[in-house]
This record gives sequence, structure tokens and C-alpha cells, in this order.
Amino acid sequence: MSWLERLLGDGVLADRVSMSFETYAKQLQKDTLHISSEADSSCPAATEQRLKRVAAVAQEAEAAAQNAVNSSRQIKINIVHNAHVAIFSEGGQAFACDVLHPLLLMLLFAEAIRPILPSPPPEETWPEVTQAGPAGPAHGSDIQPEESQVIYRFCDDQEVVHRKVGRADLHFLAADVLEVGGEYLLEVLWFASSDDRCVMAGATETGIHGDKAYYSFAHTLPRAHLQHWHCDISTPGISRAGMWPGNSAVTLSFSGFDSVTSCRVPSSVKNLMLQARSPDVSKGTSENFVEGPDPPGVELELKLLSKDSGKGLQPEPLRLCPVRAPLRRRISACTSLLHGADRMHNIMPFLVEDWINYHVMLGIEHFTVYDTDGSYEPYLATFVEHGRVTYHARWPGVLSTKLGLLSAGVKAEHLRPMLTEPQALDACVWHYRHVSDWVVGLHSFEEFLHSPFFSQEFQSQAEAATNEARDTKVLPRLLERWASQVAGKVALFEVFQEVMGGPVSERSTSTLSAWTHKRNRSFEGERGRMGFVFNDAEARPFTWIVDPLNVIQTAIHMAKPRSPDLTVVTLPTDLLRVNHYVNLGSNSSRCSLESTCGVGETCDLAISACNVPDRSILWAEPHVIAMRGGLT
Repeated sequence: MSWLERLLGDGVLADRVSMSFETYAKQLQKDTLHISSEADSSCPAATEQRLKRVAAVAQEAEAAAQNAVNSSRQIKINIVHNAHVAIFSEGGQAFACDVLHPLLLMLLFAEAIRPILPSPPPEETWPEVTQAGPAGPAHGSDIQPEESQVIYRFCDDQEVVHRKVGRADLHFLAADVLEVGGEYLLEVLWFASSDDRCVMAGATETGIHGDKAYYSFAHTLPRAHLQHWHCDISTPGISRAGMWPGNSAVTLSFSGFDSVTSCRVPSSVKNLMLQARSPDVSKGTSENFVEGPDPPGVELELKLLSKDSGKGLQPEPLRLCPVRAPLRRRISACTSLLHGADRMHNIMPFLVEDWINYHVMLGIEHFTVYDTDGSYEPYLATFVEHGRVTYHARWPGVLSTKLGLLSAGVKAEHLRPMLTEPQALDACVWHYRHVSDWVVGLHSFEEFLHSPFFSQEFQSQAEAATNEARDTKVLPRLLERWASQVAGKVALFEVFQEVMGGPVSERSTSTLSAWTHKRNRSFEGERGRMGFVFNDAEARPFTWIVDPLNVIQTAIHMAKPRSPDLTVVTLPTDLLRVNHYVNLGSNSSRCSLESTCGVGETCDLAISACNVPDRSILWAEPHVIAMRGGLT
């Protein structure tokens, strides 16, 4: 019996397979990147071998699917070579036919055949996921988390922990221990790459070699989604007598960019975690952590053991150490990968300082900034020194040497500076677990959070009778208010953008006053004035504000809650939005069809863009300018 037939028999295909095999083969042909422009024989050769294996597996998949069909319920499955999937029920009625992302292709296929497959009892019962909370001696007690809570991080003094298994390189970005449904889970965030000169990448619909190559994103190896791991969690130096032998791991990927593996912590280890005292806190990360006696806790060792007869990935053990949690923050921010700071400084001299100060004024307490080239160091140094910013220079190279080269170390035509943007954002959110109530994704310094409530809240606070009555942290206060108005635990706020552009103001003193026109979302024609969403990008959320414990992964502009029982709040732009100054740093206007139709003119089904005045954010500019040169 083949491994695929075993998967089908277990009814867990949707949990194990993330790509249609035939589409994967085509992607291997189309989406292979080279680190240099020189011919590289190893990459095509490796690709050819993979294609042969994939072709064989594709045939096996089709045969296994046909064998699994129940004779009493006939289903015909066609996996068409042009990336269409058509699934027909009896009678010939199609219930799914579309061009889909490879991940959705395979999930659709799996869901279609799941009802007709045998469903044996699961090996283990997992806790019902409602929401996650901290794990540690302080949990459930009257002690405040900021006073004594213990959190777990990798013991290795590295931003990313690396393990090599055969021809695969595994990069572990973060780890955590948390409580879900009364049980402790140990979770790791990881990314897999090959040790050759190839990179699995996805991009926009234009592909990875055209004008849109800038937006190429590295994907974890598809093999990562097929891992059958067994978790062995122990405490080094302590007798294993009475220890639970371990349990199956669950590995998932919402985005395909990286993977999350969860392991249940045995009750015996959990009890030791609660009872042990005074570990060596210096083994873990201590940046911005509270000074004081060593926190209670024990070091943990995680072994991920392959269940596929030794054929799967089986890395060396991972070690987690207890560290004292920093003072609790209400809201923090993550950037994407940045680059070219000097050029941006020449365009807008106070750009970085104004961006940080503006969001500090709103209540964001800490920022994590990533770049590809180390260029932002001089512009962030003061903020780093005062603990306002955590700065990760040349981060793609920290994740992987070859990804670092592609991000900053090759000729301009081969550069892919955003290649590891998804992994950076995920790593950032995970590092804020147990540290920040909320985390907002602000991809670059051309994005400013804005709400009409900001100026109103600042005015009301300024009129407060006493300083003690004032709460200047307007953004977290608004989030708490909005969260209290909906049912359930809020895991995610979805935020949309407002594109700002038009002619640049010659009298501008900051980004806020440089572009004061937003995109026109209406047109006039024979049917009169009608509302219109300009394109799909504006119809989708642009960023997120998440509870880091209760979101399992992000995907640049989207995020995935830990449980469907958690609440997702979609915020309209008149409550909160991102002012996106798209022309900042651009050689030409990025507002489509700009100036083709003025306000009030008749437009023959044309969409005017960035010609509607909007100066609503300018209340903040005097405050931001006054903050220059100081640190708040």
C-alpha cells in the first residue's frame, strides 16, 4: 500500500497534502530562481529529477483516488493539466470548477472525496480550541503576568535556529508554550528550504520574472506539509521515569509560506514546569525583559521523530528555555522587509522619525523593523537605544544564506527584496506572544494608521480635568472599545487601505501633508452617480491587528485565527484605515488613471483616481513635527 493510499484510508488528506501534484510540477518548471545569472547545472538537474518523481506520484494519486471511491456513490474526478479542477457528482452536475491556487486545488480535491472515505477513530483526542492563553506558574493565579509570568523561547542565542536533514534545511523561526483547553501545547514556527541553488517561490499573476518580480515570496518546501512527526518532549537532566512517551504532532500551513507544528506537552512535564524553580534565565533571550530573580520553569527538549519509517525529516532536538516576560504592552507593530533607507531619507528627510513618532502618539509602544541591507541602522539607532524599536538588519540572510543573497546580494535585475516578507511578519507576531495584547502590521513607512476618532479622542483627553484622568493611548483604547461591542473573543481586526496620491504639495513639511488626495471611488455615466470599488486590492483587507496568541499565522495582508469560534472584526474605513502614500519613493504616480477625470466632470465609465481632497490626518502634523529630535 502506498503512502498516498494510506493517507486516503486515514481520511486526513486535507491535513497532509498542500499542492496538486501536476500543478506542483508546472510550478517547478516556471518558478525556479537562480542565485546568480550564471548557468547552474545543479538546479535544472534537481528539478528534472523532481519532475519525474512528481509525475509518478500524480499517477499514483489518480489511481488511489479512483480506488477509494465508494461504489454506492460514484464521483468522477478530473485533474486537468491547465490547473482547472472539475469534480462531478452523479448525474453529471458540476459542483466545483475553477482556476485555483495549488493549495486550494488539493484541498478541494480532498474535501470532495472525504465523505466517501473510511474514518477510523483518531489516535488521540486534542483539546477543543476556543482561545489560547499563557502557560506557566503565574497562569490562573492572582499574580499579574507582568510581574512573574514565564514564557518559553529557543535557548540558542540566535534569531533563527537551523537544522540540516539530508538535502533539506529547516529554519525554526520561533517557539512557544501556551495553554489551550486546559492543556499545554508546544508550538514551533518553521520554514524549509533545499540545500541547492533553487528557491520555491510564488508571485503575482505576472510571474516571478516580469515587472512584478519585486513581489516574489519564498514558499516552504511542499515536503514540509507531508511530515508525520511524533513529539518527544522531555526535561534534560531529569529522570524520564514516568514520562509520557509522546504523541503525534500536528503540522499545518495557512499560507504555504511557512509551517506551524503543535505538540501536546505531557502532564508529567507540565507538572515539572509548574514546580521547578530557578533555571538559568541567561540561556534565553533577555532583551527588554524585567530584571529580577530567575523565573520558575524548566528547560524543555523537543525531538521531532519521523513516523514514516525514518524516511521523513528528523531534525536534531530543539531546546526551549524559560525567560521572564517583559512588561506587558497594549499594542506593538511589525514592519515588512525594508531597504534603501538613504534614498528614502533624501526624498523625505524625517520619514522614519515621523512615522515612529506618529504611531507612538497613537499608543503603539514598540516596533519591530526588518530590512534586507542594513541601511536603516543610523535612522533607528536612537529608538533602539531607548528600547522603542527592535531592529533586525539583513534579516533574509539570517533566515537563509541563499535567500539573503537573492534579497540583497545579486545584480539589480535578479534582486527579490521581498522574498522573505511573509516569514518576517510571522516571526514578528510570534515573538510578541505573551508580550503584547495586540500587534499591527505596518508594512512600510508609507503606511499611516488613520481614524477620524483619533483627533476627537485627543481633544477629549486634552480637556480632561486632571493629568491622572488622561489616557493618551488612543488606538488601544479604541480597539478595546470595539472588541467589547461584539460577541466572543476577538482574535483579528481587518483593516483596509485608503490610497493617497495626486500631485505632491510643494509646501509639505512631512509625508502627511505631501499627498492630500485620495482615490475617487465613484463615476458618472448615463445611470447617474454610482459607487465603485476600484480594484480587487481595495476590496480585500490591507493589513491586520491581531491577538498574537490567538492567530496561528499571517499572510502579508491576511491572518488566520486559531479557532473558527474566535471573532474576526472587519473595520470600515470610517472607523480605522491605513493611509497608504503610494507615491512616496516612486518614480511615477502609482494612482491609476490619475487626472483623467476631475471631480464633478462626466466620466464615461472611467474611474478617476487620487483627486478627491482629504486633509483629515493633518491635525497630527504639528504634533509630529514638535516631536522631532526628542524621544517620547
